[in-house]
Amino acid sequence: MENIRVIGIVYLIGAIITFIGLFAFFMWAAKADDKEQELYPEYPIEDENEPFSLYITVVFIISIMTAIIWWGVPLLLGGLLLYDKITQEYPQLMGGMNDTEEKENGKE
Repeated sequence: MENIRVIGIVYLIGAIITFIGLFAFFMWAAKADDKEQELYPEYPIEDENEPFSLYITVVFIISIMTAIIWWGVPLLLGGLLLYDKITQEYPQLMGGMNDTEEKENGKE
């Protein structure tokens, strides 16, 4: 229990870095989208009245949630990648769900 303060500080620093990084990435993506829209005005966005404040709110909520569980995001992504690889290698483990899709598409 002596190291609980150090663990808390490390967790907090990781959460702050994750929050700032994600928020900065989403803001960069929004600015790049606006710049692209200016470069190609002949391809308008369907909904030009979309409020930017709604976008900021959603980005803020996603960044907060990711900052809280920042240590779990790589575990979650790794687990999903492993799950995908297992289902591709051993489709019988999933009850032949991939075979059904192939039959529907006419591949069999």
